[in-house]
Amino acid sequence: AKLSEVMANAEGTSTMKIGDRITVPMWIDEYTPHGTLKQYAKEIKISHNDAKRVANNVIADYTECLEDRQRFRHHIHDNVHYTWQSLCTTILSRRLRTEEDIDDGTYTTIDKIQFGNEFKRLGILSEEMKDEQCAEMKKVLKMRIRDLKRIFQFYAAAGDGGPADSMDHSEFWKLVKDCKLQKDRKTMPSVRIDLIFQCCNIDYSLEGKDRLASDDGELE
Repeated sequence: AKLSEVMANAEGTSTMKIGDRITVPMWIDEYTPHGTLKQYAKEIKISHNDAKRVANNVIADYTECLEDRQRFRHHIHDNVHYTWQSLCTTILSRRLRTEEDIDDGTYTTIDKIQFGNEFKRLGILSEEMKDEQCAEMKKVLKMRIRDLKRIFQFYAAAGDGGPADSMDHSEFWKLVKDCKLQKDRKTMPSVRIDLIFQCCNIDYSLEGKDRLASDDGELE
């Protein structure tokens, strides 16, 4: 219809001569070459393939995410089950553990006089700092009181027919060797270990000869 309108309004006759002017409509100047259109179509196809590939990747990731979500839900169910089982065991054994971990001072009593030589060697001179160090050591001992009881009883009974509530010098040395406390003999010489054993056996509430006599060679 547009072409018919253009031809009807176009100037000129069938008896045109060479050199005659012909009026050309403006819309013909906007004609896009066929090669350009093919290039546009090719670019659109490439963009479409890229978008399709991205969409496929998104769909695949989403599908995998759904599978992970399902596995996570099963994992939560298992965690709830195991947590409940652990709580049941802990609650049922709470009374026994409380009785076993009663602190009567046997394994947690610390006298700063016993550490006099160590405090001096470490440069801890003020009474306030000594009290703080003793409090920290006592806190650690209370946290591990059950292990301390078992370890002490094990090595106390390691001797020849000795009781399980006292440890002699040889049993103490077995503990030192098993724990490798003397791995560096320069840092921890044998004399120092013997002094530690002696300091643990002395009753510092006594004075003079009575204090020295309180060392009976058995760590209780």
